[in-house]
Amino acid sequence: MRYRGTRFSDWMGHSSCYNMTDVILESCSNCYILPSLGELPYLKSLKILSFDTVESIGDEFYKNNNDAFLETTFPFLEKLRFGSMSCWEVWHSSESYAFPQLRYLIITDCPNLRGDLRHHLPVLKKLEIRKCPRLTDLPNQLPALETLEINGCEQLVSSLRMSNSSGLGLQEFSISLQPLFIKGCQLVESMVCALKNLTISRCPNFVWFPTQGLTEPNLTYFSLNECPMLMSLPTHMNTLLPKLQLLSIRDCPQINGFLQEGLPPNLDAFNILKCENLLMCLSLMGVHEGLTCLSIVDASSESVNSFSKEGLLPQLPSFSNLKLCAFETMETLNCNGILHLTSLQVLRIRSCPKLNNMVGERLPSSLLKLEISDTPLLEQQCNKIHPQNWHKISHIPSI
Repeated sequence: MRYRGTRFSDWMGHSSCYNMTDVILESCSNCYILPSLGELPYLKSLKILSFDTVESIGDEFYKNNNDAFLETTFPFLEKLRFGSMSCWEVWHSSESYAFPQLRYLIITDCPNLRGDLRHHLPVLKKLEIRKCPRLTDLPNQLPALETLEINGCEQLVSSLRMSNSSGLGLQEFSISLQPLFIKGCQLVESMVCALKNLTISRCPNFVWFPTQGLTEPNLTYFSLNECPMLMSLPTHMNTLLPKLQLLSIRDCPQINGFLQEGLPPNLDAFNILKCENLLMCLSLMGVHEGLTCLSIVDASSESVNSFSKEGLLPQLPSFSNLKLCAFETMETLNCNGILHLTSLQVLRIRSCPKLNNMVGERLPSSLLKLEISDTPLLEQQCNKIHPQNWHKISHIPSI
């Protein structure tokens, strides 16, 4: 619905409209107050978009005081979305038990929203907040929350910081989150949650994890992306992250080593993208019995012109898959550097435009598959009619 008036008539939320299940209100740019929709008994989905003059949402949104007939407002609403409300500043209500069935709440592009979101949302599964740079608080009672996604909300870190003196801190929620995505949080210092999947992205001032480590016994997936100031991985990962299976680190140039305690015991796959300092310290990872897959992508520094020098890769008894991708300056692959990987079965080399030679004895005898793509110089050298490298790979069944 698009409406040019300054406010809606009372009939909009009256019981005469009780059969409505889906409502979309969009581009009502002159309307400065939302209609009373909380007493529509069968309303399940509500979208409110581009209300450019609404500054506050209060009790008027929940019920019409002159004609109230429901004890609980928005009794069956499952999906609620607010978007592109440039003047919206405050969301408050005295309705303590509104939204008893709300499962999805999405708020996007509300640059002036700064009020608290202190609703009790007992069955909310997904909360998504994007481009709300002045928002400072999250709802504090979310017992069923599974997915929390935050993007471009600089001041929301007061709800994410792990400081004992300030901020709500996600650990205070009585919830068991499944995935957590945190992007664009300019002041994040450290954070911790009870999670299965954790992704931390685009946090330019995120420097340290808590000194006591990241205690997440159920975490299976952990990703760090574009955290240029992050100095190290969490401490005690070997004991505090016992179920971690996949670790991915991208664009974290300050991480330059591994902790003495080692990696989690059940770690199966490790992805390193644009982290040349970490790449140079791979040998410090120590012996890891469970790791089977290692992917190294986009090491474009001029210093990375040969892979792999002897001793670069650690002892990995179960290691079976190695992927090297987008090494823009690499010219030489040292076979002796991976010859000790006696369980290696698959080697993938992709998008290495200057790679033109293999040195050393040969590739590991355990290899079953060699894939070379978008690497034209090496592809030519590995052809049967170019004997320079053929004897180093001829034992591999699939090339």
